[in-house]
Amino acid sequence: MKKTMCFLAASTVLISGLCQAAGVMNETVLKEKAAFSLGVTKDKVTIEESDRTPEENNYYFNARYQGKLFQCYVAHIQNKMMSDAVCRPTDGSDLPR
Repeated sequence: MKKTMCFLAASTVLISGLCQAAGVMNETVLKEKAAFSLGVTKDKVTIEESDRTPEENNYYFNARYQGKLFQCYVAHIQNKMMSDAVCRPTDGSDLPR
């Protein structure tokens, strides 16, 4: 019984830590999420600050790929759980192919 309780406690701590690590909003994480959304590698994307009004559960940022600007956002819950990025081109054209 003690082993089971220790295992459950350790698992809870591990999962909690992974969720927090996944939710850290830094340039590297945003770059990876934007690149995934655009279907390109992260080394080809740069992240810029957005001029959009911040919202409680969304984080807005701009991603630049091959000189083209994309408006992106991720949804989050208390900065712990983060969605994939949703990115759209600012000039109305299609996403990269």
